[in-house]
Amino acid sequence: MNIQTNEGRTVNSAQEEFELVAEEVKTAIKNWRERLREAPAKLPEVEREIHRQMERLADLVLAGLLAEVGAQPPSDEKIEAVREKAREEGNPLKAPMRHYSIKVAFLSGLILCLRVVYCPADKRKRDQLIAANLLPEDAEQAPGRGVHVELGEFGFGKGCTPGLEEDISRLVCWFPSMELARKELSRKGVQKNIKQIRRIALEMGFGMLDVRRQRIQQWKENTLPRGQQLKGKKVAVAIDGGRIRFRENTKKRKKGKKTTFEPNWREPKLLIIYIMDENGKKQKQSACWIDGTFQKADHVMELLAMHLHRLGAKDAQSIEFVSDGAPWIWNRLNWVIDKVGIAPEKVIKVLDFWHAAHHISLTLERLGVPERQRKAPYRTLRRELKMGRWRRVVEELENLASEQKLPEDHEAFQGIEYLRVHGECEHLRYLMCKRKRITRGSGAIESSIRRVINLRMKGNGIFWKEENAEAFMVMRANLLSEQWESEISAIRKRRLTGGSKKHYRWEAEDILRNVKLEYEEADQLLKIPEISGDRSKVA
Repeated sequence: MNIQTNEGRTVNSAQEEFELVAEEVKTAIKNWRERLREAPAKLPEVEREIHRQMERLADLVLAGLLAEVGAQPPSDEKIEAVREKAREEGNPLKAPMRHYSIKVAFLSGLILCLRVVYCPADKRKRDQLIAANLLPEDAEQAPGRGVHVELGEFGFGKGCTPGLEEDISRLVCWFPSMELARKELSRKGVQKNIKQIRRIALEMGFGMLDVRRQRIQQWKENTLPRGQQLKGKKVAVAIDGGRIRFRENTKKRKKGKKTTFEPNWREPKLLIIYIMDENGKKQKQSACWIDGTFQKADHVMELLAMHLHRLGAKDAQSIEFVSDGAPWIWNRLNWVIDKVGIAPEKVIKVLDFWHAAHHISLTLERLGVPERQRKAPYRTLRRELKMGRWRRVVEELENLASEQKLPEDHEAFQGIEYLRVHGECEHLRYLMCKRKRITRGSGAIESSIRRVINLRMKGNGIFWKEENAEAFMVMRANLLSEQWESEISAIRKRRLTGGSKKHYRWEAEDILRNVKLEYEEADQLLKIPEISGDRSKVA
């Protein structure tokens, strides 16, 4: 273990490094004292120098500890155990390369050159396993990864310590751009270019996607353990979609010319699970779980079912599903409830009150009610809706339509039918929500979309590749929902065997086909008309 280069000073022990830096600090103390006496205004500058010196001391002591612990290379039995475990997870490895040289950055910016045991991915063996149908069909999309045996045990990232990897990933998630994150790291003494910062942050994101995909697979195989986090709790679940722009290349890059691309809009589908207090609001100091994907509606519903299972939603006191009127959500909820095994008497489905009220206003507008005269009937009908008397609302709107003798295909009847369908499906029981003190709105998911997507991933001149956007969205979701630490622990366990890179997709069940077969006779498949001008879309 050498500092900066293979020919640099060798690090032997933590005690030796501590004593060396202690001598440097003793000398520096005199200089700091004199500078403060001459110019007290230099205190901020001296303060930062002291902190940087202490951070360097901490990193050198850590390097000394690693040198002591890793003085003996891993045994052949240990290396073979790692290779066997990786083989079982579909990531066969080649014979180890000993004395493999790699540079690792520490929190203070210190660079160390290490010589470790590295087992590269065995692509040939992997192709043979795929050809023999011993790996999943989609394994071709998940190239294998090599494993640094010692570094994998300690949880090292892409050429950096676990602490630095976390700091870089969190800064990239919090800051408006990677350039600002680079400047903040430089201010702390860590010199990384944007390419390195992006690679380290995305490595963390792809690790989270790999853990999520593994959980999905375990859930489908009925091997994912059921937790107790939601046991006996009043739980709210909300789902919605947002919008960001993807960069989809149209032509291959030619020499001397820029690559052309299309900035197409795509919908990220987000979900949030949280615990309600006695007033129907999010319980303070309690955890929430946010996740999402750019894949299809069936995928986000499988994601929701997996999370509800692993959190123990089956044993919850009650489960409330609240959302806007998007048919791709409501048509699949019964499938989620059955998959998780939630008792029907525990389930409450609610259409977001303000979306329902918006359709009253939209219908009045289409009926030709002038804007100045629209406010009074709108308030009256909204009050009736809030009291759960949706049939009166529908009847009043139908009477207004009949007075004008509108044709049956007039667009005003779309809003009326929208309210009737949701009312018959018992999604408009707002008075019951008030009595049970549970939420009537989807503000939690609207806020999540704003914080996870809009504040960082959406803006002028911002375009994403799909796999990068998926990784970044999951990182921000885990960070904002305070699930970061638990996900980091799971990632480090996966690194012991390599895991897979840039592979987050999975094959989802065709939910609507199965729902139609199961609920067609009972006529429980929700059929909501499309409302022109409404942002709800069929997936």
